[in-house]
Amino acid sequence: MAEALLVEGRRTWLKQHTGERRRLALAVLDVVVRLLGLRCLRPPPRLRAGLACELEHRRLRELAARGVPVPRVLGHGEATLLLEDGGPSLARLLRRAGPAEAERLMGLAAGELLRAHPAISRWTRRAACASSIWKKTRCR
Repeated sequence: MAEALLVEGRRTWLKQHTGERRRLALAVLDVVVRLLGLRCLRPPPRLRAGLACELEHRRLRELAARGVPVPRVLGHGEATLLLEDGGPSLARLLRRAGPAEAERLMGLAAGELLRAHPAISRWTRRAACASSIWKKTRCR
């Protein structure tokens, strides 16, 4: 659960990792898919609130260290994070955009993903190189 708060006149988000209701729903789903023999549809294991919060905090630090624009953690507790407002989500921006603007935004988002994940970037360069060789054009 995330709740918007005003702190010193700035919008922030208090994110609480509880998940107990969700844990119960996922447990029911797990039983149903096992009974139906559809093990491939099993939900992923749920982390306890403290571990989920710790994992998110670590991932935000790792992404920020790579230069990915993520909300800054202003404070944290055992199962809560206080985050700066990161602005509207990509999904919200896309809903409001026309086709040309949506295409531009998706290009920016794809560029950020490539920059943030070196393994993806290396793979796409190799794929582009293989495609260039096939088309007998120059590989960069």
